[in-house]
Amino acid sequence: MRTASISILLTVVVACARSDATTPPPAAEEATTQAAVKPVPKELPAILADVNGESIERWEMETAIREIELMAEHPLPSSQRDELMRAVLDRLIGHHLVAQEARALKLVVSDGEVQADIRRLRDQFATQAEFDEALTDYRTTPDQLRRQRRLSLEVALFVRKNIDPSISVKPQDIQAYYDANPEQFHEEESVHANHILILALPDATAAQRETARTQATTLLGQLRAGADFAQLAREHSQDPGTAPEGGDLGWVPRGRTDPVFEAAAFSLKVAELSDVVETSYGFHVIKVGERREARTVSLGEVKTDIERMLSERAQQEALAVFVEQAKAKAKIEIFI
Repeated sequence: MRTASISILLTVVVACARSDATTPPPAAEEATTQAAVKPVPKELPAILADVNGESIERWEMETAIREIELMAEHPLPSSQRDELMRAVLDRLIGHHLVAQEARALKLVVSDGEVQADIRRLRDQFATQAEFDEALTDYRTTPDQLRRQRRLSLEVALFVRKNIDPSISVKPQDIQAYYDANPEQFHEEESVHANHILILALPDATAAQRETARTQATTLLGQLRAGADFAQLAREHSQDPGTAPEGGDLGWVPRGRTDPVFEAAAFSLKVAELSDVVETSYGFHVIKVGERREARTVSLGEVKTDIERMLSERAQQEALAVFVEQAKAKAKIEIFI
């Protein structure tokens, strides 16, 4: 089942300081640019650094690392630990510097704004229990969340007031980017597909596979008799990512899915149901809603996206310049 992303709560990267603060933290490969990095102690002290008299605490680092691990779906590789933790600490230092400048400029984030921001995040979860569980997954407390969100809102406010007004993306910039990156705007042949999945993973027994096949076959019979596909998907599909959406996989290009699933999906006519299709995940029933031939996406379709991307890139570059200038003037002590 799809749930709200807790990464929205815990963004720590200075470069993400947009008004919605939803950009995820730096990927591991971004943290490996230096050949030799000072080792980070296994046991972190309570205070990692001091930035103009403001502490960066252990929980800020631990929360950021936990987020990266959950996004990557595996623990932090030991070979990347030092590089990544140094990179995260550097971003945290920048984050604090920008927030400090916001306060110096009398850019005030009120308690009410912090509460409203947290309430908006909470509302993305179905229940308070799910929200609390997400915080537990990230090993952060409500108080730490409030402090983090205040800091992020201060950074976002600084960006809106002092960075964004200087950014301007001209039509010729958009055209130039579109012309220079044709591969980004090529779409393979695609189908808009829905599916119902009855799980039978490779370690399933023969009896379990047969039970799953029988269930999928029964559902196919109901669909051929006129049952609503989306309703059956919501009730019976065991794909947690698509079942709540009626089995909607969105646009599926060639070369992006299991070859058996792809062959079945692309053989269907619009509105046609597949037979039961067996893959390494289990047994699927597939329905195609639309088809789209391979094509080049027009500039008109992506103009807004390119403009947003170029604006964000310019914003990040300007913010990085500010952070480097602030570091040069700041009193920074690092304790690890």
